[in-house]
Amino acid sequence: MDARYTIGFALETPVNLTSDRTLARQLALHGSYVVEGATRFTSLPATGSLIIVAPARNKKPGETAVRVLAMVK
Repeated sequence: MDARYTIGFALETPVNLTSDRTLARQLALHGSYVVEGATRFTSLPATGSLIIVAPARNKKPGETAVRVLAMVK
């Protein structure tokens, strides 16, 4: 995570971090987050993209809808 300056992960499928405590701990220690239900990232180039995750206002922390924006150089 540190070597690639990664702060978040976008996945197409639902995530259950309670089954993998080691992964959940690593994400928490690095301050990273996981976005579920993201699609069409395969159309982005392998390098040179900036992905911005903009959370919507929500009173339930941990279950907030987001908009994912991708900027390609």
